[in-house]
Amino acid sequence: MATPSEPSEPAEITRAAAMSRLVYLLPVIGAPLGMGAAIFASFAIAGWHVTHSAIVQVEPQWVAGEPVAARVQVLDGGGQAVPDARVEATLRRGEERAPLGTLRDAAAVGMAQGRLTAPAWAPGPATLELAIAGHEQFREAVEVELVASRAPRRGTPTVSGSTKSTQMTPSRSPRRCASCCVRWAGWRPASTTRWSPG
Repeated sequence: MATPSEPSEPAEITRAAAMSRLVYLLPVIGAPLGMGAAIFASFAIAGWHVTHSAIVQVEPQWVAGEPVAARVQVLDGGGQAVPDARVEATLRRGEERAPLGTLRDAAAVGMAQGRLTAPAWAPGPATLELAIAGHEQFREAVEVELVASRAPRRGTPTVSGSTKSTQMTPSRSPRRCASCCVRWAGWRPASTTRWSPG
């Protein structure tokens, strides 16, 4: 006879049988849930389309007080140039901000370019913020570094990442997923693409 402190043999068998049934039911319950999530995700992304993109080319290292060339190519969702694009450039480090000026598309070919002058800040990292106005208004940011001096170097093409922003809500608020920068001869093009549901 089993004492109250010792479980009886039939109770142990019943618990073990229930656990084995539960293990066999997990795929039966989990598979439809997984399929439902996959189908929902495929419907969610099926309507996405590119709304605009920007390719930013700028020197990754800046010396205080020296001019820096910058170029931003603005494209629409079909990959066509957006003429008369304007880009407001600002350098930011923490709470410090330095307006650098406006890049203009003088030839109306979707290529805003110009010369910026690095502010007299101490060496260290900073963020180049670009407010781009074409057929849509959007913002991009490129990480740069202020240095005391820049040694001559030979350019080597290296891919350091990729930038895509998606828009999933009707309010068209972008959600950053990743970013793309390609360096060639000291330039850092940062390519960005925006997606939105259609």
